Amino acid sequence: MELVVYLSRHYKEQDKGSQDNHLIHLANALSFMEDHYLESLALDQIAKHSGISIRHLNRIFRSYYQTTPISYLHRLRLERACGLLKHSDFSITQISHESGFSDSNYFTRQFTKTYGMSPKAYRKKL
Repeated sequence: MELVVYLSRHYKEQDKGSQDNHLIHLANALSFMEDHYLESLALDQIAKHSGISIRHLNRIFRSYYQTTPISYLHRLRLERACGLLKHSDFSITQISHESGFSDSNYFTRQFTKTYGMSPKAYRKKL
């Protein structure tokens, strides 16, 4: 995945005749998401930045990662939250906002669904 992001950042000027190059579109999407995951992102923004339709973005994400772009975005945000839970004394609400979630209840539900425990329990476990 890191290689795809690296290639995207170094090959922004792609040949218009190579619109079928799925990896470049995927790399553009990954790069954009990793640079902006703390902001409010919509699927149409990611697709537009990648130069493809939302449907095509979903299709290539499923093809290469067996997940959706939104699930990938949540994973980035949750990984950031884990780091903050480990290395800060921020409240759960602060961590949710610092991780790109606008709603701390939604953050807690997503965290619990992914890690099998609440953010508070995760922090205590450390």
